[in-house]
Amino acid sequence: MNHASSPESGKAAARRAARRDRQVAELRARLRERDRELAALARRLQGFETGAAMVAMGRRLFLAEAQAARATELESRLLTLEARLGPLRAERARLTRELEEVGAERDALERLWIEESQSLCDGDCEACKVGLAGRCVLCVGGQAPLLPQYRQLAERLGVRLIHHDGGREQHIALLPDLLEASDAVICPMDCVGHQAYYQLKSHCKRKRKPCVLTRNSGIAGFAAALRRIAQGRANIDAQT
Repeated sequence: MNHASSPESGKAAARRAARRDRQVAELRARLRERDRELAALARRLQGFETGAAMVAMGRRLFLAEAQAARATELESRLLTLEARLGPLRAERARLTRELEEVGAERDALERLWIEESQSLCDGDCEACKVGLAGRCVLCVGGQAPLLPQYRQLAERLGVRLIHHDGGREQHIALLPDLLEASDAVICPMDCVGHQAYYQLKSHCKRKRKPCVLTRNSGIAGFAAALRRIAQGRANIDAQT
């Protein structure tokens, strides 16, 4: 009986020994890992004791503060640039509008030049249907030295031009009668008094009279205004 069980006992003992060996190996591995962790902690402790860690921490803190200051500066510059961008956009829009107006004035002068140069009209063309011949146009304001040229241009189109200087020398009390006598009004807004400006606007709105408010008092602007009146594009409500 003892001889029969002896081999089984030997196998069991061998398995137990192998299991113990594995456990011992695992324990040794854990001990080595702990030794490494302890060595790392010892180095960190030594760094704190010698001040090296504090120096490194101070360096990182300095870099972080420098980066934060740089970010604040960049944010401030961005806000400044955005504040400057708003007026620049508005200026760009203004220049775009002025460019369009100059283009319209140029086109009006070119059209007047063509119409002046051609004498083949038989009375049936569109230019004659919407012409200005026989109409009385009041110009309020404008440049006094250019008035003869205003009149010359108006005469070429068959327009009777009357003028009021917008209150610079002529009395403002003369304006209502001139407004009543006119069929249409042109007002260069850069050369007119405030009282005359608001008076003519009120009159044209009340009487539904054609009126063109031009941004400048040049000949091209005056020509463009006459053309708008001829084309029926002189509604005061659309310009204010």
